Amino acid sequence: MWKKLKFNLSWIGIITIMLLITIISGAVIFYVKFRAETGFKIDPTVEVDPNQKYQIDYWDYPLFIDLENDYREFLENTIEEFNKFYPNIEVNYQLLSFAEGEQRLKESLLEDRGPDIYNDIFGTKLISEELQLPVNPFLKLEDEAGAKELDNYDPLALRALSGEEEIWGLPTWLIPQLWVGNKGVLAQTGLDLEQVVQEGWNWQEFEKFSQELSAEDKVIIFNPYNPELFYQLLMAAGKGELISSERRLLLTEKDLTETFQFLEQLRDKGVFPREEKRMNEKLLSYFWENQAAVIAPINLWLLNNLYQRELNEGTELTLLPPPSKFKKGVVPIETRSLLLFRQEEYRGDDHTKATYKFAQFVAQRKTLLLAKKLNVMPAYLPLQEEWLTGVGLKEGIKVQLLEYLKQGASHEIGNFADFDLERLVKERIEEGYHNFWFEDRSVSEIVTEMIFDLEQIIAENKEVKTDEKDSFLN
Repeated sequence: MWKKLKFNLSWIGIITIMLLITIISGAVIFYVKFRAETGFKIDPTVEVDPNQKYQIDYWDYPLFIDLENDYREFLENTIEEFNKFYPNIEVNYQLLSFAEGEQRLKESLLEDRGPDIYNDIFGTKLISEELQLPVNPFLKLEDEAGAKELDNYDPLALRALSGEEEIWGLPTWLIPQLWVGNKGVLAQTGLDLEQVVQEGWNWQEFEKFSQELSAEDKVIIFNPYNPELFYQLLMAAGKGELISSERRLLLTEKDLTETFQFLEQLRDKGVFPREEKRMNEKLLSYFWENQAAVIAPINLWLLNNLYQRELNEGTELTLLPPPSKFKKGVVPIETRSLLLFRQEEYRGDDHTKATYKFAQFVAQRKTLLLAKKLNVMPAYLPLQEEWLTGVGLKEGIKVQLLEYLKQGASHEIGNFADFDLERLVKERIEEGYHNFWFEDRSVSEIVTEMIFDLEQIIAENKEVKTDEKDSFLN
């Protein structure tokens, strides 16, 4: 009797343990499934625990060329100032290589050793669907007066960082995509510069203007080695995204053909120097010698070099919007931001809150510094007034920049970056841009080959992703 009872109790114990395992396993599966279906949720009301030590990794770039030590000093002073408010938050920073930074970020995220905060100077915005954290829970949190931090940011910047009903970065600064004009040379044509600044211009108007330049024996210089100009023309035509979230090519044969034909029509009108393949070598010399009316594309560092040299060269520069295919008055605006990430083994909402607190702090300190050093417009609205009084630009240039921000266009982001696919697509677009300038071939031939190759790249990438998914499931 006793043995039988003991035997039954043993079985009851085993069954109980099995039931517990089943319940716990089911709960874990439900939790994982719930997380996968609903997305990663953050409680923004959680406070940073003053009795706990937090470690935050911040990855940045040496934004001042040849002044890396100065920038390091700025970051260290900023961290020291931040620690007066949060002595229990230790911030470790690294300055990345411009050439290798994005690739290092990608590899680090794949190995679950990425940073908590990354300075997105290249405007990628959506990088890791699994590990990137949205910031809107914090931006939409109301204070005691009912105010939201969201209202302190430029709507253009917020729109550029929005997608899938989330905001995927803390905006830092805004950069209108502009070309540079020689004001003295422009005055020799019938161009109404004030109207162009206020209303923009389309491709037909730009072509007409270019013919007037030719009559005055003046030129336009486009750098044939820098495909950024081609991307700017696409952006002005509403084609800022290259690939959809379903890995579908968003550029059409018509988009590419019309953009190349715009450049070809300018070439046919003789508005470029005779040695157009060497235009990159003439970019600055022709501008300062009053032979070039317009030079493009211009990156942020070159633009600031032009601002400084203008004072010594005796040539007055002006800023021009890229002409738009469809309508006037649309200026592409790029947004820079700080991106937040988590680890696969989540360290808690309080750690995320600590990360956000530092991102918020460094963003405002950095934005004000860069606004004055690089002459960019702060995305944080309370700092824009300080930008107006503190930036070392001529009043006319300030007025133009403000006008272009009013005309600014940004669009929501549609998909997380597939670094490898985007690299391949851009390489092929840039090869086509190179072929246009350096190969004696028709636009139709160049575009037909481009579309064929791009579709092949997309198809092969889809097969690779499908194989990876099947391998994972099996």
